[in-house]
Amino acid sequence: MLRRTWEFFVLFNKEVFYNKIAFFWTLIIPIIFIVFNNLDWFLKYPDYSTFRHNISFYWCYMILITAINGVGVSILILRDNGFLKMFKFIARTKTPIIVGRICSQWLFTVVNIVIFTVVSSLLFRQPIFPLLSAIMVIAFIALLPVFLSFLWIGSLPYRQESVSPIFTILVFILIYL
Repeated sequence: MLRRTWEFFVLFNKEVFYNKIAFFWTLIIPIIFIVFNNLDWFLKYPDYSTFRHNISFYWCYMILITAINGVGVSILILRDNGFLKMFKFIARTKTPIIVGRICSQWLFTVVNIVIFTVVSSLLFRQPIFPLLSAIMVIAFIALLPVFLSFLWIGSLPYRQESVSPIFTILVFILIYL
């Protein structure tokens, strides 16, 4: 089972890292928002606690976007397109498919959050290593339960065309919040 999970992990990594829209939503949008929402920080750099508090909201956004679109809706799309059934036929169970998807999205999220943290820390002259250590703790403790909590989206009895607009609206609400 471990080999099949690894193969799905590699397949889903190829998919997610070639998807430029996912990078836009999870990396470029937060960088743009942190710069424009905090233009005054270029004149007077924030203290570390203010910056850490502010950046944590962007981390939460990035984690939730990836959990909703990368895990929940993507499993729903696999089901609607028939790939989940085909992959299940190949792997004999859905477990390696789901674990491969979650591991792939975990790696994608960690890479995006690290890049975002480094860029924003350099822009606003903040210490990078304490933030990166906090990210690693979050990545190992919080990401898996969040990703698992959005697996229910894949089991909705609706088609992807019906569910995706609702979650797209939810993305805009998350951006606003």
